[in-house]
Amino acid sequence: MEFPGLPRPDPSPQRGSFPLPVPGYGAMTAADRSGGPSDPRNPYARKPAVAANTHLPQRPLWLCRVCVVDWPCLAARSLLTVEYVDDPVALHVYLATMLQAAVDDLYRLNPDPGPDTGQLYQRFLAWARPRLDIERNRRHSI
Repeated sequence: MEFPGLPRPDPSPQRGSFPLPVPGYGAMTAADRSGGPSDPRNPYARKPAVAANTHLPQRPLWLCRVCVVDWPCLAARSLLTVEYVDDPVALHVYLATMLQAAVDDLYRLNPDPGPDTGQLYQRFLAWARPRLDIERNRRHSI
């Protein structure tokens, strides 16, 4: 199919011409391609958003991606406590946001009778304050 005013694609691309140059950045050289996608010199390298072994929820089931138990798992609780020990309000806001998302997701999966909000509160928020107190006391005693 022809489109008037548009150039025709080259039917025989040359070997080794990939990756294509980005307009405005010039052609890539062999040195640019040598390191591959994980080379820190490569401006087009894909960086993982999070580590592969990070204890994050698998939505919409809300299971830990590593442990395959209810999220937040014990490891996630420990990691979150250490990360937010200096900002407990931010931890509670984060966990309340995750709780709301979990209620929404779990309700969509099973609307009748729906998720037990009391159990979800215990699972998402009830553990945070005691753990933060323990972590703060541990840090101050060192």
